[in-house]
Amino acid sequence: MAFCQRGSPVIEDMEINDQLLATLINASDFDPEQMGASFWYEAYRKQNQENQGLKARLDGGEKDKQELEAKVCQLEKELEQLKEKLNKLSQRNSENSSLPPSSDGYKKKSQGFESKVKKKRGPKYGHEGTTRNGFERIDNQIELTLENCPVCARISHKKYDHQPPKPYKIWVLTG
Repeated sequence: MAFCQRGSPVIEDMEINDQLLATLINASDFDPEQMGASFWYEAYRKQNQENQGLKARLDGGEKDKQELEAKVCQLEKELEQLKEKLNKLSQRNSENSSLPPSSDGYKKKSQGFESKVKKKRGPKYGHEGTTRNGFERIDNQIELTLENCPVCARISHKKYDHQPPKPYKIWVLTG
């Protein structure tokens, strides 16, 4: 490496690398006219090679992008077709296909007017209830007992393993 009169370095027959080039250009006393034609030709050739490599990569990336976009379009169309097919198959039942009625599954409950408005059971507020009036006076009271057990038909004065039924009370009303 030789120096010019002003102290700028001149490169002769040396390989140019990026670090050396950056150092030379950023120097405060850098004079591009004194660097020589061979230096600038070599720098141009190197930049041109790098640009061509980047353009090739960019073209390859564009091709990849177009292929991927075409693949996405194809997959979206296929997805739509599959959704339509699934919708048609899910709506199939014994009425519109050759399937037996047992394969229909459970029917959905109809959303009628009654299901939307739930009413409380029993009489509404303000309703006068009607009840049967009780007896005013009982004339006779007769107590009946069974002579035989209804389960085993034994005479009732003996003890049983099971409980005998409770006696019935009958009220006779006259009037």
